[in-house]
Amino acid sequence: MPYPYETKAIPFDGWLNTAVYDTTDLILFGGGCWLWVIAYAILIHNIVKYKKVEMPTIVASGNFAWEGFWSFIGKNNFGWAALWAYKAWFFLDIFIWYSVLRYGMADTTHPMLR
Repeated sequence: MPYPYETKAIPFDGWLNTAVYDTTDLILFGGGCWLWVIAYAILIHNIVKYKKVEMPTIVASGNFAWEGFWSFIGKNNFGWAALWAYKAWFFLDIFIWYSVLRYGMADTTHPMLR
């Protein structure tokens, strides 16, 4: 059975691509994108307050690479709403990644990984 969706994204020049995505898609994906921005803000607040990163180093590095790719290189046909959420994630990730480098030793307790 062939894949039912386009496999090559053609960037959409507008805030929301209502021609391809219905209201449910826009609410779930678009809303979820911006809820992650809030989750990152909470994570950053906790980093500043407790001087500890509540994210494993391998996850933080993969996350930083993923969001850097989708912010500046990858193509998305959802619209600017998702693109700007990705960029917000990336710029928040700069601080998170800096904090991983700064506080990561305290978060790693296993002697082989230190």
